[in-house]
Amino acid sequence: KLLATLCNDAMAGHLNPGEDIVEILALPFEAAVRGHRHAQLIRRSGRPTVEPLQIPPCGRDQVVRVSLGGESTLTVHVRVKPSERFVLLGDGVSVLTVVTMDAHELASREVIVVPTLDGPRQVSVPREKRVPGGRVRIARAGVGKRGHATGDLIVEFRTDGPVPGAPTAHSLAEMQA
Repeated sequence: KLLATLCNDAMAGHLNPGEDIVEILALPFEAAVRGHRHAQLIRRSGRPTVEPLQIPPCGRDQVVRVSLGGESTLTVHVRVKPSERFVLLGDGVSVLTVVTMDAHELASREVIVVPTLDGPRQVSVPREKRVPGGRVRIARAGVGKRGHATGDLIVEFRTDGPVPGAPTAHSLAEMQA
């Protein structure tokens, strides 16, 4: 076959014996860390078939290969799109999220609703952690990987206003005068 025909066949999912299919799949971070079922349409001898593929949980780009029978292989390059809410930490299983609140509200609330990979969750926050830069760890709420323990979710608190009791620009200027 001509190269152009082979390329068109591959792009349309046509599969001849011994041919491989390579696909790039972009997943949002939140879907990638929980695992994802993907269906790949493949045409064998002119008949369409759907190959189910389970993408394992992972917060980083990965390559998944599946034998299609005979000498054919489906290779999926999974690209993980960054999240606006969550950041994967260096260990590959722990996740960081930032919660921004009014300073007075942060200091006064014992229970705070925080985002997790499984949806909002109420968390009891000790008084000493209810400050800007304070962090709490939610065990086993991070990324789960086969053969590894599930990571933790780390929640960092920030404020969007002045911190109660902290010096303001005005009071600092008065102290220097």
